[in-house]
Amino acid sequence: MGKTVMILPATGDRTELETNTFSLSCLFLGPLWFAWKRMFGVAVLTAAGVVVTFLWGWFILPFIANPLHRRFLLRHGYVDAPNASARTPPDTPPTGDASTHPQAVRAMIAEVASIPVDAGACMSCGSREHVESRPFGFARVLNVD
Repeated sequence: MGKTVMILPATGDRTELETNTFSLSCLFLGPLWFAWKRMFGVAVLTAAGVVVTFLWGWFILPFIANPLHRRFLLRHGYVDAPNASARTPPDTPPTGDASTHPQAVRAMIAEVASIPVDAGACMSCGSREHVESRPFGFARVLNVD
């Protein structure tokens, strides 16, 4: 039972994928296996196929399940993880403090300082009654001029 890891680059989500062509869990679960893998369209089609073939299709599903799952993941943006095993922990965020990248920190503060803030509404209920209505930027909050 070989496994490979696939990663969704946008979120860093990692999923394990069986590399062998026969899926024992699909043999027992049938079309429910596809629903478990969030492949709902395939689950409906395979359930209909199983009914049409008088349950003979149930024995074909384990041989096509893993390749279909791989194709499904690739279509949804997953890529093969280079040199990653199934037990590798997720990547940790970079470490450091503001003193190591002062120009980047100043640029982020300047960008945030330019965002206008409407202080004319209550933060908890959104009401504009009895609240001073005066828009200001984050520069006032961050003491950046």
